[in-house]
Amino acid sequence: MAGYAYKPLKLPHETRVLNLLPGQQSDPLSCFIEHIAFDSQERQPYEALSYCWSSSHAGERPQPVTVFELGGNGSARYTVKVPGLYEKHPDWYVGKQGTIVCDGTEVAIGSELHAALARFRHADRTLRI
Repeated sequence: MAGYAYKPLKLPHETRVLNLLPGQQSDPLSCFIEHIAFDSQERQPYEALSYCWSSSHAGERPQPVTVFELGGNGSARYTVKVPGLYEKHPDWYVGKQGTIVCDGTEVAIGSELHAALARFRHADRTLRI
């Protein structure tokens, strides 16, 4: 799968907007990216999607998390937890990821982002994010 080649922004005057093309939730995702100028008189509204990029990649085991636990009897302890460690088939083991066709190029994206875009897109009009 080829990487996506971003066009450089004219910083600090532009940003990118992803135009998610219409479709049903089960249809493949398709989009195009446009640059918009902050000072343009022809601005069109767009939605914002808050998304946290993970430091792990699909198929990689998640990093352990150190948790401070305070017991009801006043005891305290630190424990190290690995998300999904004791599940029969944890998500990181399956190696889920999705794809989106962006400006004609197939791009790999995380499963959470893929699910969000599939759920939020409209059946009859482009969603600008």
